[in-house]
Amino acid sequence: VTGVQTCALPISVGDEHFSQFSLIKNLSEANLELVNTTKPLKELFLPQSEKLFSMSGTGENLTLDSKSPGTQKRIVLGAKSCDIKGLEVLTKVYGGEIEPDDLFLKKRQNTLIIGSSCLFPGDTCFCQKLGVNPFEEDGMDLVLTKINDKYIIKAKTKQAEGFLEQYKEFLSEPSQAEIAQSKKTEQ
Repeated sequence: VTGVQTCALPISVGDEHFSQFSLIKNLSEANLELVNTTKPLKELFLPQSEKLFSMSGTGENLTLDSKSPGTQKRIVLGAKSCDIKGLEVLTKVYGGEIEPDDLFLKKRQNTLIIGSSCLFPGDTCFCQKLGVNPFEEDGMDLVLTKINDKYIIKAKTKQAEGFLEQYKEFLSEPSQAEIAQSKKTEQ
């Protein structure tokens, strides 16, 4: 993907029902069928540690390299509505008016989130008990809904529309039957 330096997708971890968002080298590593993530989406925005700047040189000839990690363009693929709800809470906390966290906000702004509809919430899911709709699309830039062996893609933001425009040669219009089927899965 042009201009994107990082891509995080759900990959299997041990038990095949659980996954985590992880950087990948090959798209075949990704598994959009997985439901639960053992580590939250939060770790991509607030890692336990990260390099904020570096210095080189000696004495008065010190040079500061402060290229912010938040300027890196990246994609998160396969986030579910529960992941997005958690990210919304973080955005309220770290994007608040009193002391906004510029690094967090830059990371959020430079991250395209391609969500995946949760067609079959797992036995260990508690989204509906907390009032989270597993079919919720708010907070996602693009939404993927699996229909048979294809995905219906919906752009929800201007950033997503630009992304789809850039790769339109690889996409085709869904049939009316596929659109109707995708609407049925959301009920």
